[in-house]
Amino acid sequence: MSDIKVSLCVTAYNRPVLLKECVRSFFQTSLYDRDKLELIIVDNGSTNSEIIEFIRTLDPPCKEYSYILNEKNDFPTCLKYAKVQARGKAKGNYFIDCPDDHLFLVKSDWISESIEHIDSATNVGCVIHFAYPAYRLRKPNNAMRPHVLSDSFYESLYKGYADYHLMSKKIYKEVGEINYDLEKQSLGEAEKDYMRRTLELGYRRNMMKYPVAAINDDASSGMKIEGYELIQPFSKEELVDPFKNLQRPICNEELVSFAIQNNKIKKIENFQKVY
Repeated sequence: MSDIKVSLCVTAYNRPVLLKECVRSFFQTSLYDRDKLELIIVDNGSTNSEIIEFIRTLDPPCKEYSYILNEKNDFPTCLKYAKVQARGKAKGNYFIDCPDDHLFLVKSDWISESIEHIDSATNVGCVIHFAYPAYRLRKPNNAMRPHVLSDSFYESLYKGYADYHLMSKKIYKEVGEINYDLEKQSLGEAEKDYMRRTLELGYRRNMMKYPVAAINDDASSGMKIEGYELIQPFSKEELVDPFKNLQRPICNEELVSFAIQNNKIKKIENFQKVY
């Protein structure tokens, strides 16, 4: 019987610097018990030898580590399929979906807090750990409200699922696997199908009011395409205090800007966007 409780499932493709920063920043900031944690990396057919070498030789500070190296990249279908592959391999009772472009900035035991929130409520389908771009928070179908059990989490009014999140394996099995074959028929169809099934079961996606990670290559709101590496993480108090009166979750632009101002991150030289 495995004592793994949480599986960190990271998907990657041809961005060695981002992948390294994603993994490094996660272990530098997470206070979760590493003896109950496993890391799984699924590579979507990278052609970059540096990233393959990194994945094969990585020795992370957690209980277990494994990886899957796919031979080809059939973007965007591979993004959905890679998550299914990772979940199928995961030993944990909970898993964290995480792409290589997430940069963890806050030192806290957010994993335990999220698990407690999922287990204490009957309608939490998943918890989003990263900051959304501002435009997504403004979209009507992304409307949220503070959760009745905890004002540290906001729940969606209309959506039951998110692409990247912390989710219990129990709920995942109840909803069923993402049907990635639908993605071959129509872009976005697999997620729409999964969203429908999640909502029918009464689940809602939740988002941390004070997210612990930023999207590391976001240019969705006119920001210049840049990537960053972690210098020093925020404490939870450092992050919360300036935003404590915010009546919505912190958005990505705010989190990145705040990190730059406080010298917590620096630009990656020769950054390249792949997807």
